[in-house]
Parts: sequence; C-alpha cells; structure tokens
Amino acid sequence: MVRLNLACGTVTAYSTVVRGRKMKIKLPRIILPRMAGSDEWVLLQNPLRIIIAWTPEEVFPCMGEVEKAINEGLFAAGFIGYEAASGFDSSLETSDAGTLPLLWFGIFNDAEPYELDLNNKSTYAKYDWLPDISREKYDSSIGSIHSYLQSGDTYQVNYTFRMNSDFTGDAWTLFVEMQRAQRGSYAAYIETEDFAICSASPGFSLYKENACPLGR
Repeated sequence: MVRLNLACGTVTAYSTVVRGRKMKIKLPRIILPRMAGSDEWVLLQNPLRIIIAWTPEEVFPCMGEVEKAINEGLFAAGFIGYEAASGFDSSLETSDAGTLPLLWFGIFNDAEPYELDLNNKSTYAKYDWLPDISREKYDSSIGSIHSYLQSGDTYQVNYTFRMNSDFTGDAWTLFVEMQRAQRGSYAAYIETEDFAICSASPGFSLYKENACPLGR
C-alpha cells in the first residue's frame, strides 16, 4: 500500500510498488499527447539523461539545460512544480514540495507513437480522500480571502489544498481511468522508480515544436 496525493487535478503515487505488473517496464517513461490538444499519443523512454532540481537555486540553471537540449533537436518532457516559483522570482513564497523534486525532465532521442487503450481494466484499489488541512484552517483561509476581496487587495484568489489517500495496485490503470472519465487534451503520465504522476488536468501544459511554444 502506498500514498496518493491529489493537487489541482494531478494524482501522485509515491513508491516503486505502484506498478504492480508482472511484465518488465523500462523506467522512467512518459506517455502524453504528441502535441497540445492532439489525439495522438507518444511514449518517451530510455532517456539520455535526467535533469532534476531539488532547490530553488537549481531551477533556473536546470531550465537552461532543458532549453539547450531542445535546441539541439532532442526531446524533453517532465514537470515543474508550483513550489519551484521562488527559483524564478525569489520574492515568491511557496509550501514545501515534500518528496518530489521542484523540477524533473527527461531528455530523449525520440518519441515513439503510442496507442492509448482507454478500455484497459483497472487493477488498483483506492480509499477515502482526506484533506491535509483542518476545517478550521479552511474556514479561516476563506474568511481571509473574503476580506482581501472586499478591501480591494486582490480581485481573484485560486485557493487549493492537497488531498491524500492510501492506494494499492497499478498507477497506470488509475491514469487510464482518469483519462477515460475526463478526456483531457493535456493529460500526461510520468513514471519513475520513485513516483508516478497521473495528470488529467495539469495547471499548465507547454509544448514547443519548430521553435513555436504551444499550450494552455
């Protein structure tokens, strides 16, 4: 049994046992649409190298390495956490990222076509989701937001908190079920030896093809 973390439509499973398969899977691997909004999917595996930032000071230099790889004609796929914000602007404060890196990108020679089978049967069991904040903390935060809005200090606040759940089984079939239910155009699945990310609704997806950035 492992732990699931839910934040902004993305589920993260922590542990090497989330795979639960008898077949041998080469890790890390990434499965995502070929480009923004595409119905065609691709598989990226056997990375040439992996670029990871664990501290805010490492974020910007690591992004430079990713950009360099793309300019050399290689494929880069991965994620940047919300908690990496202070790596771009030191005035920004964030919550603790936990056990995930702030930035993780694999660099690949190519991307193989991949047929996503949405009829894949689920082989996992999930349990009740529990918030990581108390009701009192939630009520206090909402009250503060109302005060800021009324005083004109801000016009919009996107308030989120994490949910956690126990989990047993296969993270891949969890991702397939999420995609089958939501049919998101910007979904992505990232699996490593340490974690699996099932993202049906990432906060922001950015693709770059022929020197032109695309995304939402």
